[in-house]
Parts: sequence; C-alpha cells; structure tokens
Amino acid sequence: RFLETPAVGKVMISERPPIVIHKNFESPKNAVFFDQFDQIIPWVDGLLQMPARMEEIARGGREHIRAHHTTARRADYFLGEIDKAPFETSNPD
Repeated sequence: RFLETPAVGKVMISERPPIVIHKNFESPKNAVFFDQFDQIIPWVDGLLQMPARMEEIARGGREHIRAHHTTARRADYFLGEIDKAPFETSNPD
C-alpha cells in the first residue's frame, strides 16, 4: 500500500521502488525507503525510540499525499502529459 499508509498518517517503510514515480516520496523526509531487508529493523528500532521523529515523517508523508497524489492532482498531471504529447493527425484524402 504505497499511498494508503502515508495517507492515513502513518510512516511508510518500503523497499525503494525500482520504477520512477512522479513526485515520489523523499527518504527520510516523508517516508523511509530501504535498499536491503537488513535495513528494516534498524529503521524501526530507531523510529520507535524517537516518536517525535516518527510523527514528523508521518506528517510529511500525509502532506506529500495531499500535495501530489490525490485523484485530482494525479489527473492534472496525466492530462498535462497528454497535452504535451505530439499527436499526428492523418488526412484520409
């Protein structure tokens, strides 16, 4: 649940996505990404010891969702990309 976790105000801890995501989260500003599974436990342990930091990341994730990943924001992005696409028109005559 890539967008749902921060949308409900919780810290997203996720494997770094192997694809490009428009307006992706920034680790550890508004999510936590890891590259290897052995990095999960140190992150979780550290955040549990720093609840204020955990809340800061969670708040940042929720704000990021509202700014960039609502249905309206995503539709605006895709429509903008369509507008930029070079369309060829064919003349049937």
